[in-house]
Amino acid sequence: MAGDAGCVRAARAAVQGLLRDQPDDVRHIAVLLTDELVTNALVHGGGRFSLAVEVAEHTLQVRVGDGSPDTPRVLHPPDDREHGRGMAIVDALASAWGTDQEPARKVVWFELTLPA
Repeated sequence: MAGDAGCVRAARAAVQGLLRDQPDDVRHIAVLLTDELVTNALVHGGGRFSLAVEVAEHTLQVRVGDGSPDTPRVLHPPDDREHGRGMAIVDALASAWGTDQEPARKVVWFELTLPA
């Protein structure tokens, strides 16, 4: 996807739609974390990204790939700083998350455990 605000909305809508049968809190967390990863890909990854979403019986996995080799880090900025909390949010709310390095890009992913 080419990066612009419309792509961020489309990514959120795709996850929202796939989880329409899940409880509201699960959908909201999944959409928030997707927004964080996609926004990071746009801001830090060169403006283009890929999005893959897999829903299994009890797990959601969202994968966002971009052209930057830089691994995201969990930061703890001071309260008066506007930016830098995205990966801390992912770290706090996801069941698991990580980064896979590929030859020409990295893929940042998160998982959420879905209710039975």
